[in-house]
Amino acid sequence: SFPASVFNSYITANEEYIFQKLLQMVKVVINPFVMLPVLLMGYKSIGMVVVTTILNITVEIANTVFCFKKLKIKFSFHQFDLALMKEMAMFSSYIFLNMIIDQINWSIDKFILGRFRGTVAVAIYGLAAQLNSYYLSLSTAISNVFIPRVNRMVATKNDNIELTNLFTRVGRIQFVLLSLICSGFIFFGQPFISMWAGKNYKEAYPIALLLIIPVTIPLIQNLGIEIQKAKNMHRFRSWLYFFIAIGNLLISIPLARVYGGVGAAAGTALSLLIGNGLIMNWYYHNKVGLDMRYFWKEISKFAKAFLLPIAVGIVMYLSIDLNRITAFLICGVIYVTVFFVSMWFFGMNQYEKDLIGRPLSRVARKVLVSKR
Repeated sequence: SFPASVFNSYITANEEYIFQKLLQMVKVVINPFVMLPVLLMGYKSIGMVVVTTILNITVEIANTVFCFKKLKIKFSFHQFDLALMKEMAMFSSYIFLNMIIDQINWSIDKFILGRFRGTVAVAIYGLAAQLNSYYLSLSTAISNVFIPRVNRMVATKNDNIELTNLFTRVGRIQFVLLSLICSGFIFFGQPFISMWAGKNYKEAYPIALLLIIPVTIPLIQNLGIEIQKAKNMHRFRSWLYFFIAIGNLLISIPLARVYGGVGAAAGTALSLLIGNGLIMNWYYHNKVGLDMRYFWKEISKFAKAFLLPIAVGIVMYLSIDLNRITAFLICGVIYVTVFFVSMWFFGMNQYEKDLIGRPLSRVARKVLVSKR
């Protein structure tokens, strides 16, 4: 996969997202249809590995062919630029360091709980951490699309006003999506966990909330990470995450010993709020050049749009037994509908409405034309 990552990155740099995402979607759809017969034939784990390997190789070959045929990629194996290589190595080393520290930071609580509370606490925390990982992936799916544009803007103009505007536009879109998930989980998370994993895992609900709510701040600012990288200013973040991990460890140990998984999650939440919430926002504003006062002012404009969904959510939570699957699904659909209606009329600006309205209007026109 390492050599093939060159072609995948080249496709991303050329913003060929339709081909890229379509290929991944086909892979996901085909996977169970191939995997199931292999397992039924008795090949077990070896068969699963072989199927996964074949599918991955097929995708990488498709990416390679697309790069050569459509994008006309070319390689140069002469005139090796040693200075550029050194700069790339230094640039990449901090990204690698940040990835390692990030993995350690999200695993600290499980290690602490395993040491002081046992396997049951680790299992419950693991369920909450899994929900948190799904939450994390939703945000990166949006911000990753804008990576080439950010690098192009920094390379050509490096205009902090334009970067702030893009940073804020993307952050608002991410906030709408993540606030739906987060607020929905507040009202429906407890019955969801009970139906999904069983009543023995009910403690995963407060743990998941303690992880999800504070991590929303860095998630709606994900594009800022790419702006830092484009400006080669990401060293500070790597070192900050190192100290966040140490702080998380020192805070979570006494809390986990007394309060278990909830205490460990509270330690992580506190370290996230201080590190990602306060320090990183200071760095964005004073060093990177992004106007964070403008960013949070634009985010705060959604406040009145939350009044109706919160009121509806409270009424449902207090008056309806959401542990019944039918009631859970109906109330969930109602909440999502109320949330988007409220956001449309009281929160979204014209740019955000056009992102939703224009594709829907095109689909509606095509349907009307086909009926004629």
